[in-house]
Amino acid sequence: MARKKKRLNKKIIILLALIIGVFLIGGIGLWIIHQPKDPEIYAERAANFVKEGDYRSAVRDYSIAVNAAADADKPKYLVRLADVLLEWYQKDKSLTASTRTRLFYTARDKLLEALRYNPKYLDAQRRLTRIEFTIGRLQGDMERCIRAADDLLKLDPNDEETLYKRAFARAQLAKTREIYLTPALEDFARLIKIAPQKERYWLGLISLKAKSLENDPRKNEQIEELYRKALNANPKAVNIRIFYARFLERTDRKDEALKQLLQATKLQPNDAEPYLELAGFYSRSGKREEAICVIV
Repeated sequence: MARKKKRLNKKIIILLALIIGVFLIGGIGLWIIHQPKDPEIYAERAANFVKEGDYRSAVRDYSIAVNAAADADKPKYLVRLADVLLEWYQKDKSLTASTRTRLFYTARDKLLEALRYNPKYLDAQRRLTRIEFTIGRLQGDMERCIRAADDLLKLDPNDEETLYKRAFARAQLAKTREIYLTPALEDFARLIKIAPQKERYWLGLISLKAKSLENDPRKNEQIEELYRKALNANPKAVNIRIFYARFLERTDRKDEALKQLLQATKLQPNDAEPYLELAGFYSRSGKREEAICVIV
């Protein structure tokens, strides 16, 4: 009887030990699982997956990195996650249209999330502005482009390309909505101060200025002054000379227009555009033979 009790006690002790062991192992496992993960380890793994073209695994690991990171670090990993989503969207040709759309807008959501954690995070705002420009252009929504540019220019007032995109969007709207004319002029004037050597800024300013001076008797005088300033800043600018020649021709100063076009052909002797402009000028002037000689 005593032996049976001893055996029973041994079995109970062993069983209890096994149960305690299972709980200990399970508890240690849960403790390990719930320990804070190092986000950089997952980010490095994700970067390697990207190199291998395994975007799905990269998105998974960047998502883990985001969740593991402290709030102050989350924007950095959210931007990396958005980059991968956009690269996947762009490079994986096997994706359906609906999946590509989902990836594109998920990337946008991640950038918005990054900016909620840190509204001044420039990397996130730059990427978000590019996305908003893409959506705005596709939808023909220039006001969306302007809002996106405004958000980025608040953080980086001297971002030249973004300032130009806003100026362009405002100029497009100014064609039918006069309220945008003055802001567009201000943007182009600011761009000229930043980079006076860029022809497109001068041509944008001159085009808008002509629109703003439609009923001004001194319009031609002021426009010509702008062309002269543009050429002083860019004496080798072919496009400015071509547009100036058109202006001179419209104002019945054909001899001066011809001089500008001839100068343009000398500046870019291997470019077809100034020769085509010159041929067109001769043709409109009734000089058909000269026009043919220019293009033959």
